[in-house]
Amino acid sequence: MKRIYTIGLLIVLALFVASCGAAAPTPQESESAAVVEEKAAEAEPTEQVVEATEQPAEAPTEATQEEAMPGVEAGCGFDVTIGSNGDGKIVNPILAVDTDGFWRTDMMFDSLVDLDPETLEPIPHLAQSWEVSDDGKTYTFTLVDADVKWHDGEPFTVDDIEFTLMEILKPTYTGIYQQRFADLVGADKVIAGEADSLEGFQIIDDKTVQFKLNSINPAFLAVAINDLKFIPKHLLEGQEITEDMPYSQAPIGTGRYKFKEWDKGSRFVMEWNLDYWGELACPKTITTVVIPDMQAIAAAVEAGDIDMSITIPSTEAPRLDELDSLTVYKQPSVGPETLWFNLDHPILQDLKVRQAIAYAIDTQAFTEGVLQGTTDPANSLFSNASWAYDASTQVPEYDPEKAKALLAEAGYPDGFTIQLSTNQGNFFRELFVEFAQAELAKVGIKVELNKAEWGTFIGGVMDGNYEMRFHNQDAGVPDPNIIFPVYSSDGPNNWSHYSNPQVDELLTLASGTTDLEERRTAYNEATTAIMADLPGFPAFWRPNLLVAGSQFENVVPSVLYNYGSIHQWRLKE
Repeated sequence: MKRIYTIGLLIVLALFVASCGAAAPTPQESESAAVVEEKAAEAEPTEQVVEATEQPAEAPTEATQEEAMPGVEAGCGFDVTIGSNGDGKIVNPILAVDTDGFWRTDMMFDSLVDLDPETLEPIPHLAQSWEVSDDGKTYTFTLVDADVKWHDGEPFTVDDIEFTLMEILKPTYTGIYQQRFADLVGADKVIAGEADSLEGFQIIDDKTVQFKLNSINPAFLAVAINDLKFIPKHLLEGQEITEDMPYSQAPIGTGRYKFKEWDKGSRFVMEWNLDYWGELACPKTITTVVIPDMQAIAAAVEAGDIDMSITIPSTEAPRLDELDSLTVYKQPSVGPETLWFNLDHPILQDLKVRQAIAYAIDTQAFTEGVLQGTTDPANSLFSNASWAYDASTQVPEYDPEKAKALLAEAGYPDGFTIQLSTNQGNFFRELFVEFAQAELAKVGIKVELNKAEWGTFIGGVMDGNYEMRFHNQDAGVPDPNIIFPVYSSDGPNNWSHYSNPQVDELLTLASGTTDLEERRTAYNEATTAIMADLPGFPAFWRPNLLVAGSQFENVVPSVLYNYGSIHQWRLKE
């Protein structure tokens, strides 16, 4: 029997009734109003300001409600300012590569499906319903019965879906999404430049499209389709889609927010789309200001110079949460911050050495003392928000004497010297590597720290130019299948050079069935095997704190939303 997913009345009958609605692989990341301006100026050199057609207003410095605007509900129509320690690179949805790029395109563009913020299951969006064939390889989507328009007023059509997909599959495509659609029937020929049409995608009629896969992909909806945000054929057809093209810096989408202005490295502004086809956003404008120093961000949100941030130091959270003017939300973690080993290194190839390092570090003391209880030690490669997370998974617990014994058994009774790399500017990562350096010294291991800016750090990791590294990788959100590239022997993100045929078999099994319990069992067994091999030591759950002014309500903490579903925030009455 076919499985049919549908929604009742998705579309708001009157487009000017404002209410609230729902909202991505990754590697990334004041004393007075003058701090915001000063720190923004210290960011990377500012390029020419990119603007939309209308002249932007000055950046808001506090949340203020729009007065007497028709169709705006009580508590809506205000300006909100976010403080961030970095800026996005691209706001083209098929080329975005970093956290800010992902969430900005989420706000300005639409996809066929969204994800439920609690269950992480696909829910309708541009597609009001879909059917999956009995063999699990064909997905047929029925679009919403609504007047969906691009921000320039042109209608959105099924041709835009086909155009976007073909651009992703072009041989010259440079983004990160091509692999997610490479198993569509005929995609290999399009990617190779041998075909200019795709057998695995069909336009059935002006409200129906169909995708056909060569094999079952249980993450197709939650990962590939959810991340497929469309670009306008009427504006871009015939152009080479690149990160440097004007559209990638000032995009036109279909989402509930429209691009307004971007002062590169300093300030990004988007404003609500009052012609949106679905539920309208509540904040009128969302402005992101760049403040490179996380302590300065904490000072800015405390002073009210910005309204919220997710990049405050964890150590500041308890103090800020005591203030009546602020609320700190502890959102589910995207996954563990992990101490990874380069298994090509002659010393680290020995499992006993890796185990000794793990036993030597007191992660409980770090989370309780240094991070002041804002997170907990981790025990799995999966996020504890993932349905594949197994709370019974075991990892080495602090035991320095056992660490010394293992080092002696491995032939290093007096220890050795090793390098540990991480990225500069990440507060809790820098604190952890310094803590680990001191802990490992107690068992005779001398650690040399290597801190570099993110691009240099991750470039060295990808090239294998490191010994130990500390950061997080994909951990099963929104679907566990995204760990495949990290732990499979030939995985493109397997930067530890880990290989275990049993794990390869289990991950392949889990990715080849839609049966949830079969997948869960396979992932649990794979987790046990990986933790026994210890290519990386999950140290603590990545802190995912959101601090915001207490004047806001309807904040939805979720592992999916960087900013607590900010588009549906309201001002308290």
